[in-house]
Amino acid sequence: MKKTLLTLSAVAALIFSSCGSSSSVQKTGSAYTPPNNQKVESMGIGPVIVSESNFYYSGLFYMDNFNPVLTSCATGMTMPIARENAFQTLLDKYTAEVPTMNNPVFVQLRGFTQPFTNTSGITQNRLVVSYVTTLTQNTECPEGGNIVGTYVSYLPNQQDAQNKVVFTILPNHQFTCAIYNLASQTDLYLTNGTWQLTTNQALALFFETENPYLSHNAVINYANTTINWVLNNGTQIEVVRESK
Repeated sequence: MKKTLLTLSAVAALIFSSCGSSSSVQKTGSAYTPPNNQKVESMGIGPVIVSESNFYYSGLFYMDNFNPVLTSCATGMTMPIARENAFQTLLDKYTAEVPTMNNPVFVQLRGFTQPFTNTSGITQNRLVVSYVTTLTQNTECPEGGNIVGTYVSYLPNQQDAQNKVVFTILPNHQFTCAIYNLASQTDLYLTNGTWQLTTNQALALFFETENPYLSHNAVINYANTTINWVLNNGTQIEVVRESK
């Protein structure tokens, strides 16, 4: 496991300086919904403005009782797809490749989520497709692509650990981040927010208690299951995924 050289005070100052003084995790709502006319691809390193961004999605697309859905490779969750924007392009590509409408295919696309109320009266997010980048007849996601889980780092290092940073990615596109004191088993700080993929290997993190529309970035290394958190001032924090 690689070691982080940052002290607890540095982590707290760099990550949480503008997150308020609350010591408990606040509940988060749905991510901000971008307008339908957005055009920007969020692909670069640096802050991402959520209202101007088309995010990266990959997964298995299929028709569930004639309802279009995507099962995300990153989360394993299935979300409905809106029949607007570039949906018809996606459907045309799908019907050209698949003999029966129920068979899943692997897709990579750009888009954003928006809340809607389903036929059962439940409000949930659906995916609005801006454009399709890849559609193949693969019926499974690439192995190891699910990023949901808990990632940790020890401060000042694992051998002399005094504090533990715990970063948890949730399947509903939310995350929590906490700093624990190992000796007292107490929480030193907890915060939360929402996340989106900007590429297959990059996350945008939006802190609810900071500016929820301007992100920090994190780079995913699937080979050694680490996330390298890149703060907007250039500082990097590496967290390592805990074994399942």
